[in-house]
Amino acid sequence: MTETKTGGLMTYFRLQIAYFLQFAIWGSFGFALCGYAIQNWGGEGVGLLGAAVPLGAFIGPLVFAPIADRYFPAQRVLACLHLICGILLCVAGTQPTMQYLTVLMFLVGVFYMPTVALMNSVVFKHVPNSNNAPYVFVFGTTGWVVVVLFIQAFFGGGNTNEFFYVGAVCCFLLSVYSLTLPNTPPQTREASSDGKARVPFTALLRKPSFLVFALAILLAGIPACGFLFTMCVSMLSQRGFPAPLALTTINQFSELFFMTALPFCAARFGLKKVLLIGMAAWFLRYACWIDSAFSFAVIGLLLHGMCYSFLYNASYMYGEKIAPPEIRTSVQGFITFLLLGVGQVFGALLAGYVIHENPAPVASDETKITVTEELCDIKDNKIVACNYEDKEFAFNQLKFPAWNDKDQDESAWKYLDLKTTLLGEDKKVEKPAGSKPDGRHLGVDLDKDNNKKITYQEIQEFPEEGRVYNGLLFTRDNLTQLFKELYALNKTVKPEDVKLDEISISRQDYLKLQSTDWSKVFTIPLAMLGIAFFLFLFLGKDPEKNHTEVNTENAA
Repeated sequence: MTETKTGGLMTYFRLQIAYFLQFAIWGSFGFALCGYAIQNWGGEGVGLLGAAVPLGAFIGPLVFAPIADRYFPAQRVLACLHLICGILLCVAGTQPTMQYLTVLMFLVGVFYMPTVALMNSVVFKHVPNSNNAPYVFVFGTTGWVVVVLFIQAFFGGGNTNEFFYVGAVCCFLLSVYSLTLPNTPPQTREASSDGKARVPFTALLRKPSFLVFALAILLAGIPACGFLFTMCVSMLSQRGFPAPLALTTINQFSELFFMTALPFCAARFGLKKVLLIGMAAWFLRYACWIDSAFSFAVIGLLLHGMCYSFLYNASYMYGEKIAPPEIRTSVQGFITFLLLGVGQVFGALLAGYVIHENPAPVASDETKITVTEELCDIKDNKIVACNYEDKEFAFNQLKFPAWNDKDQDESAWKYLDLKTTLLGEDKKVEKPAGSKPDGRHLGVDLDKDNNKKITYQEIQEFPEEGRVYNGLLFTRDNLTQLFKELYALNKTVKPEDVKLDEISISRQDYLKLQSTDWSKVFTIPLAMLGIAFFLFLFLGKDPEKNHTEVNTENAA
């Protein structure tokens, strides 16, 4: 690494600790917040809660970044904002309703989001060549991963309110630690002391190359993280992939690699090409996810490092290079406003809209099936007696029996338990002597497993007295009717034209019929990313090197 202005490698180390804590705060509630809310209060209003923190980014960066540019050292503003944010998270953990929690998380966004821009301004100020900034940024990814795993291991993940307090502790630690960071005085004072006139932020907005850059990252930012956070876990879950939330950590591990590669790519190819690669990576990721194969899902997750580092972090590096010194914090705040504010909010709204407009085929009001409601006495997992009445349910009200239920090894549902696919044999499940292996081992090909089928003959192996799934009693007769309806829907024929002995439903078909039409969901974000890519390809420019970097490189 190039030696810094204020202490060489030691300065990098100090900034890396700060960046670690900076994103540990966000990671503490980033994924846990909405899951906690749904568990305690249901899904109504959870969309607004999820948008609360990004909504705060509409206000905070544009208010506090100019303050740091004009009046106070950035490290002192960071200390104050993190202190307030920590207090707000402590109060958030005590809230009895989602409405109050939403208001508090909006305030958390107002006070937290500006700290991302301010922390970037501190990093860029004390790293003489902004191409080396990713050596600090990578510790933000590490902080996110570490705090998520820490909360999952010791504080119940998103099942309790304790993640709020973990985030608050990180805030208080960073509030104190910020005061020890290298001094970053207001840039306008430095400009005044040099006898140079201050360049207003509006002058930069009138620069065509900056306007093209801002429009391109906004167009790419809307279908990026805001869209991703809203739909990713749902998409993985509906397609039956193992441990969907745990799978998303592939994103962060990929990010560690690509963040480390970013300095080389920026120096070798220039930031324009790096940003174009980032936009193309987002496009390729969503194109992969049109296909329902597990292998394509993993490829899309592995691309996250390139997607995030080469778009988000490269955008901050671009802003640092194009902005005059006296307004750099304001420019960082503006980029944060575009990507983490406007992009996140409208991305979440876009995801909600396209998911609603492309429902699962079995959500049709015209398709109905007769099932039975649970009114049974059950002892030792066996049905003793039942008194039930027939009721008609729309498909979107019906809870389907799980294809991969591990308790059904002796029934027709004797297929892979995906929860143990990555972990190996479940030692807690006792198997009768001489029983055949059920495929629970490492290295199972999930794509191949998707083609396994349940046939009419296997349905006849199902216990005649039935079993209870998700509060509903399924008997052999209504399972036959269920699969007859699903087979007809899959083949686009009338149920009455289906012969019983030809019923055959693969696991992939079974899941697809209950899933959002993801191939259509990704159409709009793919179009937006394509427009952003070609706009920046033809009209975007590489930023000019600032004098500090030129002098540093010459000195080297």
